Amino acid sequence: MPLLCIFTVHQNIKIMGLGYRISRAALLFIPAILALTTDIAFEGLSIAFAAVLLCGAFLTLIYLFLHFDENMNPKILMEGLTDLFVGLVLITFPTPSDNFTERYFFIMFAVWLFINGTFFSISGITDKENTSFFGLYVLVGIGYLTAAFVVMNYRPDLMNSEVWLVSFMMIIYAVIAIYLLIKRKADYYPQRQQH
Repeated sequence: MPLLCIFTVHQNIKIMGLGYRISRAALLFIPAILALTTDIAFEGLSIAFAAVLLCGAFLTLIYLFLHFDENMNPKILMEGLTDLFVGLVLITFPTPSDNFTERYFFIMFAVWLFINGTFFSISGITDKENTSFFGLYVLVGIGYLTAAFVVMNYRPDLMNSEVWLVSFMMIIYAVIAIYLLIKRKADYYPQRQQH
């Protein structure tokens, strides 16, 4: 209900058209809060994250369908395909042992972060019309790329805090994506210019 009020207030600044994109980012709060507030096993976190990614891919598909006649950035499609691929791989993978499940989830989460970090970095560097966001995009992209390497090389036996690490990464990703969507009043991937 509060989101509906926000959308109604900002209808004149075209945020309403970004409702699917905002929802995609906000979905990441679900597995993060679930992991932080309950005693969920790593396999449960993996399934929750996969389900959220598949829902995000579906929302991206709806967004692309509704805006099919506009000049669309291919990074939006690639982001949806990345969500679909990682979500399907995580949800269909058999879990032979708990230790292997954690390592496998870390690899897939790192792949997802790395691809999204690459998209943010490229968007920051190639966006010619919004130079005020250049530093934020590049910083966020480098942050995601660094986080992907941290997750990939993380040793849970050191602090036993892997659930916290992944949950905070999801929250940070969701907050930054929602902030950029609302601040830019457009998709956080800049539109391509037609010449």
